[in-house]
Amino acid sequence: MTKQDFSVFPKTLKNGTTVFYYTTYDEHNKRRQFSTGKRSKTAAIKFCLERMKKGLLVPTSSLLFSEYAKDFYDYERSTYIKGKLQRGFSYSHSSADSKNRFIRNKAIPFFEGKTMSTIAPKDIEAFIISLKDAGLTNTTTNKALKDLKVIFHEALKRGDITADPTAQIQPFKNDTREKGIFSVAEIERLFCGKDTVETVWEGKREMYLLNLLAVRTGMRLGELQALQVRDIMADHIIIRHSYDCNYGIKETKTGTERIVPVKEELLGELKSLCWSRNADAFVFSHTDGKTPVRRTGIYKSFRTSLGRIGITEEERKRRNITFHSYRHTFASILANRNAPELYIRTLTGHSSLKMLHHYTHIQPEMLAGFIGE
Repeated sequence: MTKQDFSVFPKTLKNGTTVFYYTTYDEHNKRRQFSTGKRSKTAAIKFCLERMKKGLLVPTSSLLFSEYAKDFYDYERSTYIKGKLQRGFSYSHSSADSKNRFIRNKAIPFFEGKTMSTIAPKDIEAFIISLKDAGLTNTTTNKALKDLKVIFHEALKRGDITADPTAQIQPFKNDTREKGIFSVAEIERLFCGKDTVETVWEGKREMYLLNLLAVRTGMRLGELQALQVRDIMADHIIIRHSYDCNYGIKETKTGTERIVPVKEELLGELKSLCWSRNADAFVFSHTDGKTPVRRTGIYKSFRTSLGRIGITEEERKRRNITFHSYRHTFASILANRNAPELYIRTLTGHSSLKMLHHYTHIQPEMLAGFIGE
């Protein structure tokens, strides 16, 4: 270059954050400006020097999408995920794996041979239309678009591209079916009969208690699997973890712990279920606490028991009732009792009011019934 290779300077963004940018000159001797994404001058200079060594001080058309994106969501290699974790955010292995599969199996083949700087909005639009043509739902396609937007947004922030081709791409109208919930009468048939464990749950007391705890606390399935003996207190349980079949114990979805009150009778039954196990043993387990019960077994028992109270497989699908319906039912009953939203969020571990509203269904008949009484 005929002029100084680069110079760095601080720039205050709209959100109040100060980030260092750098200026340099392209092959036409035109002055260009890019972000380093760094908050200190020392880190910014180091960033520029590293880019100089790679010949990337001025982003060029040689930066292939396939190379840029292949490890973007790889949990062990991703600088993006590393940055999130260093800033105190949580990022699950399973989420990273899902996004990584999408990028490698769908996005990279579609954009084969294209460079980051030559991918235009029309290319992004063509890609998401191809996903729809392949039979993906609007909701799934929107998730894919969101994952792609993150990649290009980060590339723009790091100065690897000068324009984000995903910025103006609009998502599809969400077509997620509303999750079905149980009526009070159905909950009573599932859990409140004299011989319910035998007649509805085929004598499987452990499955009966797992499902009962789900509807009385709104716990996620992974949280129920991860429940350990040490988490059962005198008048409540502590939800500390979730469970992933591939990675084992992990943080809860929101990365926080929460306390949920549980009636003394149910706590007593839970304690008797695992009375001989040590503190770190799993409560719901077919291996004496060494490993939690498998999801496949939980789902099978769940569907069988629904059939025994008259909810056929056809009706279950029509109403969109799944194990997660317990969580929606729990939140809805609290909402119908006019419980404060903050109270409901505290119990269910929802991170936002928007998500809580997605879970609650106002049904007048619920006002007359109270689970567990």
